[in-house]
Amino acid sequence: MKLTGVRKKKGDDGGCFAAALAAVRKFGGVLEHPWGSHAWAHFGLNKPPRSGGWIAADWEGGWTCCVEQGRYGHYARKPTLLYACKTALPELLWGHSAARLDPEVVLRMGLKRAKRLGEVGARGGGTDSTPRIHTPAAFRDLLLGIALSANAKADTSL
Repeated sequence: MKLTGVRKKKGDDGGCFAAALAAVRKFGGVLEHPWGSHAWAHFGLNKPPRSGGWIAADWEGGWTCCVEQGRYGHYARKPTLLYACKTALPELLWGHSAARLDPEVVLRMGLKRAKRLGEVGARGGGTDSTPRIHTPAAFRDLLLGIALSANAKADTSL
């Protein structure tokens, strides 16, 4: 939900994803999107396996993978789709990780309730809250490294 209380509609991003995808294809770089995103199917991108590994995303030279931000310091697993074009494709920390329960939540609510709530249930704030959408510094640095490796010979004409 937006702050206005109006529910977002699927694909209602004002063309932002389409523009970002076109820019990455033209200039090189990397996009990240939540695992549950419908953008991959909408734009005809191959959906990578959740277990990880780079696969061809399209016929435009793009590559895609799924990686969990929890392996880079996020408190939840937070599976994330990456789309890269004209960049290095580094080996990442692939695969499913085990759920990690917050020790403070276990202490406060007990193990049984903490398991029922899961990794993010007791953090509060809903899906758009700062702690849930936060990108860990290690993951940010990884994305910047991929983006900075973009091919210098990419088409820069406008």
